[in-house]
Amino acid sequence: MNKIKFGFLSLVVALGLASCNGNDYEYTPAGETGQYNIGFTGEKNMTLGMDANEVQVTLSRTDDSEEQTVPLKVVTAPDFVTVPETVTFAAGQKQAVVTLTLGEGMIPCTTYRVQLAIDSKYTQPYSAEAQPAVCDFTIYKEDYEVVATATFVSSVAWRGSWDADIEYSQYQNLYRIPDFIAEGTHYYFHFDVDDDGQEFWFTDASGVHKTAIASGYVHPSYGMMTTTINESKPMGYVESEEYGNYFFWTWKVTVSAGSFGEGVQYLDAVKWTRKPWVTSETESLTE
Repeated sequence: MNKIKFGFLSLVVALGLASCNGNDYEYTPAGETGQYNIGFTGEKNMTLGMDANEVQVTLSRTDDSEEQTVPLKVVTAPDFVTVPETVTFAAGQKQAVVTLTLGEGMIPCTTYRVQLAIDSKYTQPYSAEAQPAVCDFTIYKEDYEVVATATFVSSVAWRGSWDADIEYSQYQNLYRIPDFIAEGTHYYFHFDVDDDGQEFWFTDASGVHKTAIASGYVHPSYGMMTTTINESKPMGYVESEEYGNYFFWTWKVTVSAGSFGEGVQYLDAVKWTRKPWVTSETESLTE
């Protein structure tokens, strides 16, 4: 019995020595990570003019004692976006701006997503004060400009009146009332005039005809309030010496629990800086 135990222990020791002295396993120390606190300053959706050919992204760092060059990684970007491979901080500089170039392939009124990242060597992901290591944003070109001001007058739900801008996009041939009922929610409509009369209806941002529109306003008890245009009733634009210039339509305001009622709405006292429908053939709008 003792001989069996001795023989087994000898085999274990021999295998252990072979394992320690052989070259089967090599230890490679891991690279340094989190040496610096470098990250992106803010993430936002960028709305650009039609002629824009670049956008800028800002990076920041906490240690500005020396010049430093940091590589940039493109996670997601359209083919027409060119991103520099690196960004350099000068000594004493805590922020650096990198410029992305936009090529000719960017289509107006189309949203594109861009994601940039910084290697973990330059970030401190487990620090409470860590800068964001990924910049995730969208880019969008449009040509909306203010062509008129007006006063919105409501008799349903939001009873009262307030100032409103009317914007126009020549590229889409669409009008927009920005931040109409709630901040960040725009109402879009089509309007045109020719010898046969006028066309007026509400749309979404792409120009698709719509009658039900989420207002953007969330009722504290009932949730999102929706406006539904009643196109069976008169709607359109009027220029009148007696009543002035105004758009009018009828809508119903509803929530999940029911309706707040239906009534005529107005964009009243419209003052045009220019009338997009006016051409050499159409000099003015008849009543």
